[in-house]
Amino acid sequence: IVTKKAKKPMCFLQVTDGTAAAEIIVFPQLFAKLKATEQLPDVGDLVLITGRVESEDPLVKLIGNTITKYRKPE
Repeated sequence: IVTKKAKKPMCFLQVTDGTAAAEIIVFPQLFAKLKATEQLPDVGDLVLITGRVESEDPLVKLIGNTITKYRKPE
């Protein structure tokens, strides 16, 4: 998805923990950082997300601040 005004890429992620689901809004600045560091999550990835709750009804929506892929220790 591209923002209307700045024409910069952003995305929306659907995440679940098996008991509940949430939508994460990833604005252009975070999207660019995730893409540059190859941290954009793929289906099935475990992630740690911090953000601000935007709404809770009926689906929880968060504005993403950080998204970190979980990596198994070697």
